[in-house]
Amino acid sequence: MSIGPIQRLGDLSGGQPILPFVRDVLRNAGRRGLLGFGLHVVGAVGEGVALLLLVPILAAVGGASRDVEFVPLYDNPDVVTSSSEPLVAILVLFVALVAGQSLLARWRHVVLADVVTRYASALRLRLASSVAEARWSAIVPLHQTDVTHALAGEVDRVTAAAHGVLAVIQVAVLLLAYLAVALTISVPMTLLGLVIGAAALVAVAPARRRARRLVDDVTRMHRRRNRVIGDFVGGLKLAKMLLAEPAFVADLTSALRSMEAEDHTRTSVAGWGAVAFQTICALAFAAFALAAMTATPIGLPAFVALLVVASRAVPRIREARLALQAIQDDLPAHEALTRLADTLDRAVEPKAEAQTPAKRPLALRRAVALDGVSYRHPDGGALSDVSLTLPCGSLTAIVGASGSGKSTIADIFAGLLEVEFGSVRVDGHALTHATRREWRGLVAAVPQDSTFINASIAQNMRLAAPTADDAAIWRALTDAGAARFVAPLKDGLQTLMGDGGTRFTGSERQRLALARALLRRPQLLVLDEPSNALDDESEARLVRTIAGLKGTTTILMITQRPPLISIADRIVRLGNGTVLAIETSASQGGARPGQTKARSQSTEASVEPLPPSREWVDISRP
Repeated sequence: MSIGPIQRLGDLSGGQPILPFVRDVLRNAGRRGLLGFGLHVVGAVGEGVALLLLVPILAAVGGASRDVEFVPLYDNPDVVTSSSEPLVAILVLFVALVAGQSLLARWRHVVLADVVTRYASALRLRLASSVAEARWSAIVPLHQTDVTHALAGEVDRVTAAAHGVLAVIQVAVLLLAYLAVALTISVPMTLLGLVIGAAALVAVAPARRRARRLVDDVTRMHRRRNRVIGDFVGGLKLAKMLLAEPAFVADLTSALRSMEAEDHTRTSVAGWGAVAFQTICALAFAAFALAAMTATPIGLPAFVALLVVASRAVPRIREARLALQAIQDDLPAHEALTRLADTLDRAVEPKAEAQTPAKRPLALRRAVALDGVSYRHPDGGALSDVSLTLPCGSLTAIVGASGSGKSTIADIFAGLLEVEFGSVRVDGHALTHATRREWRGLVAAVPQDSTFINASIAQNMRLAAPTADDAAIWRALTDAGAARFVAPLKDGLQTLMGDGGTRFTGSERQRLALARALLRRPQLLVLDEPSNALDDESEARLVRTIAGLKGTTTILMITQRPPLISIADRIVRLGNGTVLAIETSASQGGARPGQTKARSQSTEASVEPLPPSREWVDISRP
């Protein structure tokens, strides 16, 4: 997928893609950008004419007669006399030009603000689309706070750089207008001003080069700060339980102190550049005044007009310098977004194939199986030659130590991860790049920590089935045992769940998550530690609910809890990324030949004993 505004097109000095970034901003500005530019050009012309009018105004007020002969536009004795009529006309024109320029400036400001806002929205939406469309295997290695920081902080920095680009363009147009005015008044004095300005730029160049070397550290420090803040907020409860608040605060303090040092150094370097610039401006004024009195006498009105032009130009030059500095500081954020986008773009998941009369839709009627599957995570965790079959309508429990591969197997069965070797087969048909997404549409999952948005129960339910009506939602809630606490609510399905579903208890959230999964009418239901953090009573109710689903859908359940293991048709024990043993429940006739297998003697010896309780839970109990 094309990421649009954050494509990498080339680099400039300092290793930062300045020109491509400018190109991206201008391309995304579109017609609104052209309108803003046109308004600015018209405004700059109006401001230039208003500045030129200062010469005859000053000449008329001061009673000069021929001081402005070098300005052909005003080579008219009637204009430069002290007569009030021409002066009034000029003043009216001057006021009209200034007022019109102010109105255009306001219009331009609104237009360009819209341009930058839309650019920021485009960045976020396109990057969010890349995250959403990337394969799960490409998303897993990313740090969650890095993605959050990219979508929030980094985009804000790129937006600031876009503001800088537009500011530089506006200043360039104004400076061209000022240059035209100055050349009209006096060519020699204008050339002198250009020489002095070039000297000022040369003087501040060392400070700019040093500042450029510091900008990459800014991005790195911002990323570290956001990670530490994320860990601090996310681990606050744990910190209080462990009395480890000082350690969390110390980590945050260290990150903030490092940022303070970096900001201090960068500000100090920029400050020296400002000192050099201001000093040269003062020297320029002295040289300018001396030249006006001796080398090229131009008269007081023209000299004052040139000073006004210079007084308008110098702040603009400083504004452009600060804008360029801001672009330089924030450009690494654009590079970071580009790298993230490139990573995700290389991992775009293929779309599901369109259904045709000749193509049968994917469906689970007999079994879904892993056939000699191997998979390796970037962090080193792996599965090795795993073969496992889930018969249609069965409930299979996966047990094993942490890191044994339970979640990886579940993700592969769910179609989230693409296997490196072997295959995933649905009724004997191997999943392909094109059919994996289609298969995922037939799967539902209930993770350990289910996600809920701050919206109504109905809206959260319809995340799984957008077209589901209220009746279907109530059926799913009933099947999951959630209807009993939703029905008494005053607003019913329209009850707001709060951030993360905080309106409900942990047990209730688990049941709502199960209801959402069932609303999809999945052919495979994946449950990851479904009784996580539940008390015994809540767990018993959940066990009865899951047991009641047996036979209606194929269930794969990751658990270590004996009550949940007891209702499974089969128990698959994992260790070190391999299947150590497969056992069937007593009600299924015990372990059948071939149902229990060991990879080696050492592996067989490492098989942990099954929980002593193998009795079925009586689901008829209230």
